[in-house]
Amino acid sequence: MNRKERADLLLKQLCNGLYEKEQAVALSLLCAVAGESIFLLGPPGVAKSMIARRMKQAFRDGKNFEYLMSRFSTPDEIFGPVSISRLKDEDKYEHITDGYLPEADVVFLDEIWKAGPSIQNTLLTVLNEKIFRNGQNTVPLPLKLLISASNELPAEGEGLEALWDRFLIRYFVNPIEDPSSFEYMITSGSSQIEAEVDNSLSFSEEEYHEWHEQSKQTTYSAGIMQTIHAIKNLINEYNQHDEREEERQPLYISDRRWKKIFGLMRTAAFINNETSIHYADCSLIMYCLWDNPDQLDDIEEIVNKGIHQGMRIGIGLEDLRQKVLRIQDDMRSFTSVKEMTDHSIKTVNSFFHQINGYSTRGRVLIYAAEYEALKMNESTMFYFSKPKNMTNTYVMKRYDRTKLLNIDPRNIIQISKGVRSVIISGTSYPLELEQDAKPLDLNHTDKDIENRIGKCIDHYQFLLDEYKRLEAEEADYINGSLFIDNRQKRALRKAFKEMRTEITDYNNEIKEIQQTYYGQG
Repeated sequence: MNRKERADLLLKQLCNGLYEKEQAVALSLLCAVAGESIFLLGPPGVAKSMIARRMKQAFRDGKNFEYLMSRFSTPDEIFGPVSISRLKDEDKYEHITDGYLPEADVVFLDEIWKAGPSIQNTLLTVLNEKIFRNGQNTVPLPLKLLISASNELPAEGEGLEALWDRFLIRYFVNPIEDPSSFEYMITSGSSQIEAEVDNSLSFSEEEYHEWHEQSKQTTYSAGIMQTIHAIKNLINEYNQHDEREEERQPLYISDRRWKKIFGLMRTAAFINNETSIHYADCSLIMYCLWDNPDQLDDIEEIVNKGIHQGMRIGIGLEDLRQKVLRIQDDMRSFTSVKEMTDHSIKTVNSFFHQINGYSTRGRVLIYAAEYEALKMNESTMFYFSKPKNMTNTYVMKRYDRTKLLNIDPRNIIQISKGVRSVIISGTSYPLELEQDAKPLDLNHTDKDIENRIGKCIDHYQFLLDEYKRLEAEEADYINGSLFIDNRQKRALRKAFKEMRTEITDYNNEIKEIQQTYYGQG
């Protein structure tokens, strides 16, 4: 079986008998393989300690250590008592570590923020370097995962910021919400502290280190990097909020933390049996940014928006948007002027231009002055009038809803200006030209626009193909990812839906530019 299949089966066995804790267990496993630590915030009695005990079984012959901190906890209770015999006989200050944190694969520290400064300082070294300084010896630790927990956040002004920063993922553990799961929990027998895990699924020491090292080779696309930049920029905008707004805590993400976040994304893709990071993996960033639960909604919005922006830039949608806008601006600046001075359009009955092809019931005319006043890419309301002195003729006149209240709505249409034409309901109808009319003499700027329209069409087709490819790849990955929850999956699907709508809108704008410029669909 591949990596994903193995991890999926392992997670299912670890979660057996745990209700609505699948995401917490999955994120804990992810942290373990990535070499990071996780903090669980939640009220007492929501299975935080049981999650840690289960995680021990992810490692073959794994050892665990757990401890409930208090203000009176001493380093000896965490790292082992001092060896009196060595102190007496060899004058060495060393801990007896058997059965304590330095010997454990999985560590659970409850109410961690109550730890004193001496414990905190040692923990920083443990988390940073995975080593323990025991007297004069520096001992490498077998530690795979450290889970900390509390029902409160670290208090400000007590020097806990450095320790708090070492927990890459911060996850809020809720009580059971689904009624059926709640019923199963309260009616089941005694709590099953340990799960039955197939030995072939758990990690040997060698396999763990192989996965940890191989995950660092996971590649990434330019779009993924653009997503990270977009999220960083959105965080800066969030921190630079209007001073008149309600005071809110700014977000600070250190360079070191960003590096660890990127490593976490690489590991998630690797465990999911991929060779490169997916946009869905960027959803994990929201677990790594918050300092207070009040920030969660804002952070979720920032991350989802950043992913959307990254995908748009990654497939070239932002480039297409800029091209379309520039063409529209240029056409508004000079093409309409050229149309106003085009004397090849035939004047009928001294005042009108004739619109060809619109009606089979007779001629359709428009006042020359009103045609010249039309603008490209901007619709104006007109209505049909049948002059008494002209047979089989209809005249299109500008409609003013404040004055012309009795006009039949069926006779009201919206038109815009084309090149020697009018655009009605998306279709271009040419104006009658003089017999000696010559093709428009395209100046350099016109030719440039023509080339750019062609490039826009090519860009759109390429972008559509890229979108279809990306959507197919990401849809499968989103559905099967082991580490993103249903809420994140819905947000990702919504982002793809919005992007498809935007692509369709730009295709319509390109068609409108074609109709306006060439006078054809």
